[in-house]
Amino acid sequence: MRINALGPTIDLALRNNTILLFTTIILSVCLAICVSMNVSDHERIVLVPPHMDQKMEVSWRHANAAYYKAWGLYATTLVGNVTPKTVDFVADALGFLLHPSIYPRIRAQVKGLAEDPVFQRANAINYFAPHEVTYEVDADRRQKVFVTGQLITSNFEATTAVSGARSDTKWVVYEMTFEQTDGRPVIVELTSYPGRQPHTMKWWSTQQPSLVNKPAEP
Repeated sequence: MRINALGPTIDLALRNNTILLFTTIILSVCLAICVSMNVSDHERIVLVPPHMDQKMEVSWRHANAAYYKAWGLYATTLVGNVTPKTVDFVADALGFLLHPSIYPRIRAQVKGLAEDPVFQRANAINYFAPHEVTYEVDADRRQKVFVTGQLITSNFEATTAVSGARSDTKWVVYEMTFEQTDGRPVIVELTSYPGRQPHTMKWWSTQQPSLVNKPAEP
């Protein structure tokens, strides 16, 4: 056989095989990375509702400020507008929004209104009129929404001796912390306190430690 004549051809074939081997390894690594990204990532959705002037961006683990503010306003509308006839509906509807760690407590508070004989006898109605919605990301990177408005409590008492309607109006701030879990917003903290000033990071920075009071629960 003419080994000398075949030598260059064999060397070329070996070099080509080496190049193909490295190319195959690189392509396999790239394919594995792409598959991993597609499995762990989820579709990002951009919503532009007809009654809003700004878009809402929603992904599996994140959302933009407009999205959280809209859900915060919806949550306060549920909590702040309660009548004896809607207590059960509000308590059940909150189960979709609240984290399991806080839902039993909030549900018990809302359901307690239905069992309050004074609340039932007076035909009390709570009405929350929102005036401002504030959003911030705090120092711990938590998504926080503050809804400021007027809480109006009206009742009508009718007895053999006294009958008449009364109402009480006060400013209140609902503060809630959101987490985006499996593509939906979940409230992990919910508090309320009187006044018109949301307790944002800027507000806390101006407070003296001796004057700071812990917010009351809703």
